[in-house]
Amino acid sequence: MVDIESMIKSLRLSWLKRIFGENSGAWKNYVNCLLKETGGFALFSCNYNTKDLNINSEFYLELLEWWSQFREDNAVDHRWQYIIWNNQEISINNKPVFYKKYFHYGIQTTRDLRFDLNNINSYKLVEKTLL
Repeated sequence: MVDIESMIKSLRLSWLKRIFGENSGAWKNYVNCLLKETGGFALFSCNYNTKDLNINSEFYLELLEWWSQFREDNAVDHRWQYIIWNNQEISINNKPVFYKKYFHYGIQTTRDLRFDLNNINSYKLVEKTLL
């Protein structure tokens, strides 16, 4: 007898192959739009908690939850835990953050931050980079 829950999860997770594939379509744009505030498809690389996400599609919310569980149970490499954005361990006012500008300029992990500079010089460096 097949475990129906595992079968549903595996079929749902197979959508990830389509999401990250080269094919395009309205459904893929819809998913990207749903995830826009959290960095689009980059969210799949983050240490998110689905309770913190504001996604109004139960299908994709479950997909994200199951992906998170699958990755936690099976991944050899745990790089997603070190990404700053959407990280359930790093929050401001009890909510994870995503700053689009910083993400697009390559600041994604704590290693990308400049701890060797004081706050004022670090801010000036970031402002100069972003302008």
